[in-house]
Amino acid sequence: MGKGTVQRDQKRIYATTEQRNQIRTCNQSADEIRQRARELARTAQHSGWQAGSMREQVTRLRQQFRSLQEEHNRLMQGQDAEQRAVLQERIRNMEQLGERVEAELSTIEGELANTKPDGKRIAGHVREIERYMKEWQEQYREMHMRMPLP
Repeated sequence: MGKGTVQRDQKRIYATTEQRNQIRTCNQSADEIRQRARELARTAQHSGWQAGSMREQVTRLRQQFRSLQEEHNRLMQGQDAEQRAVLQERIRNMEQLGERVEAELSTIEGELANTKPDGKRIAGHVREIERYMKEWQEQYREMHMRMPLP
């Protein structure tokens, strides 16, 4: 990261009350997804887990993630040019994390479509989602700190 990016990222910009509430809501949603992913990883590691039940849980996880993305997109669309410029690195990071989560979800769904899905492999992919969501939350915390109310 170049010096200009660091300086731009350290600049404070002001947020509306609505934007602060959206950041808080998105962060809470990311935390819920992270916790659900942790639970799924534990379930997949135990013998006797049910593929049908796991599919349902993964579908709910995907739905939660889509809801988070929708709220995140509303937050991003509500930013002015100065906010976007200051937060561009964080926004880019979050876009990449979102792509990684989608890829992991697709991989898990593919594994669950197998005749004999491998719980350990599924657990590994779900743990990656958990890790990505933790990083996503860190991005929101940084946004929250950089965007005080006027």
